[in-house]
Amino acid sequence: MNAATEEEIVKRLKALDFPGAYTAAVRAYGSALRTHISTIIRDQDRANDAYSAFLLNLWAGLEGFRGDSTFFYWAKRVATNTANREHRDSWNRRGERLDDADRLQASPPRWTTAKYRRTSEKLRSRMARANLRVEEELVVGLHVDWHFDFNTIEELTGIAAGTARMRYKRAKDKLKKVLLTSDDSNEGC
Repeated sequence: MNAATEEEIVKRLKALDFPGAYTAAVRAYGSALRTHISTIIRDQDRANDAYSAFLLNLWAGLEGFRGDSTFFYWAKRVATNTANREHRDSWNRRGERLDDADRLQASPPRWTTAKYRRTSEKLRSRMARANLRVEEELVVGLHVDWHFDFNTIEELTGIAAGTARMRYKRAKDKLKKVLLTSDDSNEGC
């Protein structure tokens, strides 16, 4: 961007000539920022609406420009924020406001989200681990939850590394069996 234009805009802002600064900014950077907004919002009509909103936000935010960065970078940030807000807005995405029924249809059911599935898997794992003997649960907890190797488990508990390894293997086989049978029983739901 042109340093002379930057200096002119900043000089006008310091002199509180907001209309002059706004005009100079739109003349200098308007087309570049319109293109930037169009890369975020691919639909041309919505991009034009976002550009109009950006111009309003730019005007409203001129007093807030502190000079911590170049004016162009600051204006680009305003354009990006405006475009992202316009892109996320359900009114612009769907052409109508979402009522409660549409909102429920638009969002995936809770049990299909990754976070819910992870939580569900953790709960199933904890319930399966409840079936283990105490010494197996101890080895599994130290190895899986705390990431200790078998030699460290031997140092901590006095259980030989080979014995700990065998207990872990037996516990792992039990857990697989329990989890697989619980998967089979859940398929009928």
